[in-house]
Amino acid sequence: MDPTGAAEREPIDVNAMRRPSILRNGLHRADVAYVLHYDETNNIRRLHLEANAFNVPVLNCWVLGGFGRRDATPIDLGPLRTRARIQSNAEELHFGLFGKGAFPTVLGSRKLEVFLEWAIEEELLVHYLALDPFYWSVVDVVDSVLAAGEMPDGFDETLKSDLSTVLRADRARTAALMSRFDYPDLLPENRHAFMSALIDFASDYSDHLDHFGYQMLRGLLQMGRHNPLPFIEGGTARVLIDGFRDFFLERICILKNASHIFDAEDVVSSELTAMTLTDNGAPFCNYRFVMRSHDEPGVQVSDVLVGLLGRFFSWVSASTDEDVADLKANLSPAQARNRERLIRLLEASYAENAAFTHTIVSLADRQKAAVFLDF
Repeated sequence: MDPTGAAEREPIDVNAMRRPSILRNGLHRADVAYVLHYDETNNIRRLHLEANAFNVPVLNCWVLGGFGRRDATPIDLGPLRTRARIQSNAEELHFGLFGKGAFPTVLGSRKLEVFLEWAIEEELLVHYLALDPFYWSVVDVVDSVLAAGEMPDGFDETLKSDLSTVLRADRARTAALMSRFDYPDLLPENRHAFMSALIDFASDYSDHLDHFGYQMLRGLLQMGRHNPLPFIEGGTARVLIDGFRDFFLERICILKNASHIFDAEDVVSSELTAMTLTDNGAPFCNYRFVMRSHDEPGVQVSDVLVGLLGRFFSWVSASTDEDVADLKANLSPAQARNRERLIRLLEASYAENAAFTHTIVSLADRQKAAVFLDF
């Protein structure tokens, strides 16, 4: 990064930023204007390696998102407070008032049931970006090998998922391996040793994959010993994630005609302020950060929603296929009702606009989530 900050002041055309994602994902309603409120959960801010370990011991899924409307109709929290019996001395609404604990426990909350039913009645639109920081930190290995163009197309998501599954099986060993090679600042002369260590890792945990998946992953890693690895060579040593600003920027650019209202976030706010956004050459700004969530009902209820989604995706990433199937098959009446309400909200929002949902998690985790939600 330019220490003078000059690079940050280079104009960024929002159309150039958004066009590839719109075309790649077929986002046909990305130009529609909405009012979107945001909060976030599990923001670790920075992920790096220290003393052969991750600086964050528990890597839950980060979620940025919340509720939106098709117009600027205010969100009235009065009826929700009354129905959920929120004490008057609670200055603002937040996730902890509606559920505590891991996702299965939260799913059985009576107050969560009231919340979800209220959101359905209000016809609020759910929008979110969910990211697994562990997955995001390791997939550059696959992308680097695929950049050589020696693997057939169509296997990238499977290979990334399988690599994540293997490395997740022993996170301490993963951290030690990455630290030893200063990942993602791998030296070319260490390329063969690094990829060989990954091959040994995959071999030790091959029982976590089906036979075909293991053979494909092994073949990919073998090829990586002989070609440059552009995304994990020449990076900043031992720094895996250096912030989440670009994901805020992605939301701002893809839905450029929406009004984006974010909860207070000093670091991201200052980084975005340092940028010059343009729309066909004209100055552009379609977002703001609130001073206090107390003054923004939409941000308050977004806190509840992203808290729930953060619990859900984190539970999925830590669960086996059997865990997910077992919970789904043995839901209590309250859990079943809340699951159905969550499905209704998500289905209605996706039908409104496919740009509202973006998950950066492994294919295996997306499949587990889909099984639980009947998607």
